[in-house]
Amino acid sequence: MRAHTKKKHEMGKRFAIAAASVMVAAGLIGAVAATAKNVIERPNGAKVTYRAMGEASSNVSLDIFGAIDRQGAVTYAFGGETRPAEKIQGVGFAPKGPSVRRPNTNACKEYRTVTLFRVEPNGTSTRVASVRTGQGTGEFGGPLVERPLGEITGYYYAEVAPATSKLHRHGRFDPDGPGRPAPPFRLAEFYKIGGGYYRALRCLPARSPTIFAEVPAGLLNSQ
Repeated sequence: MRAHTKKKHEMGKRFAIAAASVMVAAGLIGAVAATAKNVIERPNGAKVTYRAMGEASSNVSLDIFGAIDRQGAVTYAFGGETRPAEKIQGVGFAPKGPSVRRPNTNACKEYRTVTLFRVEPNGTSTRVASVRTGQGTGEFGGPLVERPLGEITGYYYAEVAPATSKLHRHGRFDPDGPGRPAPPFRLAEFYKIGGGYYRALRCLPARSPTIFAEVPAGLLNSQ
């Protein structure tokens, strides 16, 4: 009777192991299917995997300067540049034809919101102005708030807000340059950072170093 029970336990164990094996195999198949869904098939047969979203760190610089117009009026302004900390490339893959690289991508540079802050004597920060970078550039700038020159001297820094940068699919592309007939296939574009490919990027926020701006005493005495 005990031997008969032991055989039942052994059969149960074998069944459990077999079921676990089936579950593991199913999990592997699911993982392969999920990976295959995010694969680019290149013309030479090589496969490139990509992800939906990647991250790129940002850098932002700041400068404050004064200008004197022809009437002798003195105004102060701020300016700088924001750019990605990593090297970002734009890459296009087509079902037929060559892959295309675009090293001069504007990812994480254009349309970034930059805010200028002034550090008060008590250590708190006061928002002074907010601007956006333009199309195809990471540069920004604007006038300093209109105030007496004696109130401009102080410490300042800039912050760039996070943003999402996305690429779009192009219906036609001419790899030989303008004037040549474009082949009728869709070109899917991707961002490349290091060895990874992404359909979109999360551009992380950044803060510039704190700088000291000082109005020359000669200008203050001329008021």
